[in-house]
Amino acid sequence: MEKKHLILIVDDIKENLRLLRKIIESMDYNVQEAANGKEGLEIARLQNPDLIISDILMPVMDGFRFCKGVKKDNKLKNIPFIFYTATYTSKKDEEFALKLGAEKFIIKPLEPNKFIKIIQSIVRDVEKGKVKIKEPALKEDKEVFKLYSERLVNKLEERMLDLENEVTNRKQATKTLKESEEKYRTLVEKMEEGIASVDENENFTFVNQATCKIFGYSKKEILKMNLKDLTTPQEFKRVRQQTSVRKTGKPSKYELKIITKDGSHSIISVTSSPLFDNNKKYLGAFGIFQDITERKQAEERIAYLNLVLRSVRDVNQLITKEKDRNVLIKQSCEIFTRNRGYNKALIAIFDENNKLDIAVQSGIGRDFQLLKNDMKRGKLYNCIRKALKQPEIILIENPLVECKDCPISDVCEGRSTISVRLEYKNKVYGLLSVSIEKKYLCDEEMLDLFGEVTGDIAFALYRMDLEAAHKKSEKIQKVLYDISNALNTIDKMHDLYSKIREYLGNVIDTTNFYVALYDKETGIISLPYMVDENKVFTSFPSGKTLTDYVIRTGKPLLADEEVSEKLTQGGEAETIGPLSKIWLGVPLKIENEVIGSITVQSYTDASLYTEKDMEILEFVSGQIAIAIKHKQDEEKIRKNLAEKNVLLQEIHHRVKNNMQVISSMLGLQSAYITDKRVLELFQNSRGRVKAMALIHDALYRSQDLAHIDFANYIRQLTTRIFISYGANSSLIKLKTDIQDVWLDISMAILCGLIINKLVSNSLKYAFPAGRKGEISVSLTYKNEIFTLCVKDNGIGIADEIDFENPKTLGLLLVHSLTQQLNGSLNLEKVKGTLFKITFKKIELKTFGKNT
Repeated sequence: MEKKHLILIVDDIKENLRLLRKIIESMDYNVQEAANGKEGLEIARLQNPDLIISDILMPVMDGFRFCKGVKKDNKLKNIPFIFYTATYTSKKDEEFALKLGAEKFIIKPLEPNKFIKIIQSIVRDVEKGKVKIKEPALKEDKEVFKLYSERLVNKLEERMLDLENEVTNRKQATKTLKESEEKYRTLVEKMEEGIASVDENENFTFVNQATCKIFGYSKKEILKMNLKDLTTPQEFKRVRQQTSVRKTGKPSKYELKIITKDGSHSIISVTSSPLFDNNKKYLGAFGIFQDITERKQAEERIAYLNLVLRSVRDVNQLITKEKDRNVLIKQSCEIFTRNRGYNKALIAIFDENNKLDIAVQSGIGRDFQLLKNDMKRGKLYNCIRKALKQPEIILIENPLVECKDCPISDVCEGRSTISVRLEYKNKVYGLLSVSIEKKYLCDEEMLDLFGEVTGDIAFALYRMDLEAAHKKSEKIQKVLYDISNALNTIDKMHDLYSKIREYLGNVIDTTNFYVALYDKETGIISLPYMVDENKVFTSFPSGKTLTDYVIRTGKPLLADEEVSEKLTQGGEAETIGPLSKIWLGVPLKIENEVIGSITVQSYTDASLYTEKDMEILEFVSGQIAIAIKHKQDEEKIRKNLAEKNVLLQEIHHRVKNNMQVISSMLGLQSAYITDKRVLELFQNSRGRVKAMALIHDALYRSQDLAHIDFANYIRQLTTRIFISYGANSSLIKLKTDIQDVWLDISMAILCGLIINKLVSNSLKYAFPAGRKGEISVSLTYKNEIFTLCVKDNGIGIADEIDFENPKTLGLLLVHSLTQQLNGSLNLEKVKGTLFKITFKKIELKTFGKNT
């Protein structure tokens, strides 16, 4: 381990040595001390230091003689020597020191940084062997003595002059002191701060007028008192602790609570200094007193207002992020007491009927439940009633006196209370109440902050109401949409009622729910749908039930037990079955006609429904009434339609039978006809009758009495035509290509007659003398156009036949039927005959008009 350098410092003043030691040790050097040159010389010879730093003016042996002794000693002469002086400071003093062999001459005081650099530089040179020790310029003792005496005499002359000046100054000072003492006494007496002195036992020995004013006693009274007489035992103990500090020579500064002559308490600031005699014996203390009561009160008030302000800030931060109303008011209460701005807090929220909705507290304890139960029953105490009735803040200085019947008045612990209603845009949501120290009860800034935070909470409740109303409106709109959708998708009334209950359950409680319908003719109220925990009815005669009351008056009704009892006593209603705790019914109206009502009720919770629920139910009741009425009308129409369908089926069956009779009669009659022309006419007529009979037979068998499955009809018709003409299926083939289309009766009959005629003609004329061939019938539908084609690959139509102006009955009939279809007829003579008829869909009445 590297050895540290040793530096010897020599000075007769301990404080100088202590300061030098700190500076040198900060450079990580070892230090050795000496009080004079003689002692320094002895230590140097024993410890051989690396550097010597010495003062000049010292007893026994001064610095000059010490330096001379070091430089004359062969063992020590190579040690660097530095003078560090505040007494010998002239240029000649420096020259003499350097002639004695000193390396440096430093005048006190020197900045520590500069002093450190000088020391470090010399020590580094010592380490590197670069220090070149000066040989003393003064070799002879006689010469040294001469210069030394000269420096000493010069210093003595300076000192004598200083003494003469000092004597003169002392005389002047004595005179000035007397004048100053008088001024001091006058000044002390006129000072606003209290000035006093006490002895070692805290007895007053001196006080000025300001001290008398602070304590409230006269000077004569105080000088007979001990400080103990003006404080509490606890405070006097603190005084004695401060005395212990002063006895060590240190001043003390502290605050003290005192009791004035009138018994009031004040706070004073004390700055005191110890008094000692020449033997350093503690004699007492001298102190300055200042009454800081008002300042301390102001500081306490500012600190308190900061706590309140913090509550305002924290509540505002909570408002910006919290969306749940109940969480908001609960955490707001906790913030008020957590920040210690208020001792206790409660928030109560009421509905529009002043019924308690929710109440929370912080710091109140178990007694709060008693208050909450009373509020639930509608019992509101004085401060609560006042706060809900007026916008001003309610101040109650002594709750035990002014609200002695309130269950929580005794938990305020001597504090006062302030209460205010939570109101925004003329809507009162509830109230906020807190307890505070009485001294802040009327503080305007505190009340302003309290009013600000209550306004913020009220605004947050208003905003939440808007959001809740918006969400509820969306739910209600969805309920209306779902009910409307159910109307279009649900056939059975019972299922519709069940869905209505389910959808309404998204906005109000529908545990107990029923629909009542009123029949004016019978006077019966029927319940087509009822879900109830305690009773189930299907119908009852109209009388004086609550349901009848709603239907009779056409007005909604929200009835708790009290309202139900009043209606019963007034003869307006009577009870059927178990009495519900709350009953809500609204009429079902279409225009001004009441067709029934819908009802929800609870047998256990009297607060389950409110006016808002009645508004919701009333809002959707119109749509529900329309849905019910619409379904009732649909059922009537469906019932009537079913009856008409049966009747139409019977008509089609009878028409078909009658046509079969006509066909049979024509067949019987044709057996007696010998004229081939007349016989052909009979056969054609019989074919047309059969074609129309087949239409009615198809309608009789169909579920749709207005439309025909035309593809199936054509297959049946053409097959019957082939059979009636005795066509040989091995020679003449039948091909049908009919799209799956449905035609109403008018179009089906016209198309059937056309196909009957054209296929019959092909069978009669296109394939003579056993000729083979094919007859095809097709019907397509594209771009709202029907195309009917009847084609054969026979011999073709004769050239002499004028297609546009036909003479034959068959072609005339085809033209006529095409016109009734509002279509067009084309004939193509390519490898046989092709009849193409195009037409659009026509209404039934068109056929009726044309026929």
